[in-house]
Amino acid sequence: MTLYRHILFAADLVFADDDLIMKKIKSLQEINQCTLSIVHAIEYPRALREGYDIPTAADWQAELESSIHERMEKISVEMHIPKEHQYIRVGKPRLKILEVASEIGADLIVVGTHARHGFRLLFSGSTANDLIRKSGCDILVIRV
Repeated sequence: MTLYRHILFAADLVFADDDLIMKKIKSLQEINQCTLSIVHAIEYPRALREGYDIPTAADWQAELESSIHERMEKISVEMHIPKEHQYIRVGKPRLKILEVASEIGADLIVVGTHARHGFRLLFSGSTANDLIRKSGCDILVIRV
């Protein structure tokens, strides 16, 4: 019996963090014989969103996007995720992850957390906490 039909990996695209999560996701996928998708949300600093004309900002943005696409491709090859199951969105991570999960009918979202608490959580927020509260499907939170 399979528990899940479609797993969505909400990737941070930070090498060490994602590597820990990838092993667990592959095991889940093998057990469930299910579809695997990957999503990453790019949240630009406020200055870039408001359209300040800073030449270096455009260069920084292009470099960021290039590195995100490279990392997404590398992870997808390692995890055998086809192009049609790879999603890069621009916006608040919690909103974009939930948007993709809804679009593809994911029944499990896997996300990493740094387990911040107290003032660090208050000021930085937690995508994992937001997903747990707002998602219509199961969430697996893995401490990284």
